[in-house]
Amino acid sequence: MMSKRDSEDLEKRESKHKNLHTQSNVSSIFMVGDKVTLDRYSAAMAGEFFVLAQLFLRGYDAALTYGHAKSVDILLYTKSERTYRLEVKTTRMAEPETTKLYGNNYEWRMSSKHETIKDPNLFYCFVRLHGTDRMPLFFIVESKKVANYLKREHQRWIRTNPKTRGGSEKYRNFRIGLDEGSHGLRPPEKYGWDNLPGSLKKSS
Repeated sequence: MMSKRDSEDLEKRESKHKNLHTQSNVSSIFMVGDKVTLDRYSAAMAGEFFVLAQLFLRGYDAALTYGHAKSVDILLYTKSERTYRLEVKTTRMAEPETTKLYGNNYEWRMSSKHETIKDPNLFYCFVRLHGTDRMPLFFIVESKKVANYLKREHQRWIRTNPKTRGGSEKYRNFRIGLDEGSHGLRPPEKYGWDNLPGSLKKSS
């Protein structure tokens, strides 16, 4: 029979374990009304693993990189030993964003540094999560096209917002346009998996 002291020690350990388990999940989920929503880090990791799974299903050699300060998310290898890089941008916003200036688009937050990155070996995969019971949407765009779009559309924003004093703001938004009135890249179906170099695929 367990002594009173042993019983108290067991209760303390169980309580401590329960608290640690709760704390480890606080940063992963939060409540919006009656819905559970991922935090930014968890959404980003989910996006990367979704993309990695799609790459393997399509016959690519790929490897996920790890770390909070990594410069690229996924490495893609070819038979010629050339390595491509894939940076994954994930949003939890399943519905399109509509504004007077840009129209109806899917949007992802980026930064001013992405205006200058035009690496032929770098591609972006833009992911839109749709919860746990629907597949995400994926859009593949080469880095040069993303850089040109960000710079061009930021200049448009500056022209319509003269109080920005030259537009030195850090953030940029990349957009995939959903109709003719939008200012995102379109049509959406143009930016599918076929945008990755075909030479990356394994031979069957």
